[in-house]
Amino acid sequence: MINHGALVFDDTVAELKRSYLRRKVIDLKLADESISVGLAGATFLDAAPYRLRLEVDLDRQPIEQLIAQIVASYRVADLTVEEPPLDEVIAAIYRATGRTAASR
Repeated sequence: MINHGALVFDDTVAELKRSYLRRKVIDLKLADESISVGLAGATFLDAAPYRLRLEVDLDRQPIEQLIAQIVASYRVADLTVEEPPLDEVIAAIYRATGRTAASR
C-alpha cells in the first residue's frame, strides 16, 4: 500500500488486519436465554433472547481468554468471530499515516 508516494505497508491482508485494527466482533447463539454477564475487555453490542453480540478490544483482552470466559459463563450453541471489513482496515491505515481515505 502506497500513501503520498511512500510505501506504508507491504504484507498480507491478514497482517494488515492484525496490525491496524485491534478489535473483533463475537456473535453468540446460546442454548439458554441470554443474561448479560460482565466480560473483561468486551463491549455488548446487542442482546436478544438466545443471542449476544460483543466487540472485543484485542489490546485489552486476548481473544482466547475472552472465549474461555464466554464458555464458562454461557451454554454456547454457536460462536462466530468476525474480522473487521477490509475498507475499515484501509481507512485505519490512511488515518495512521496522516491521510484519510476521503481525501485520496
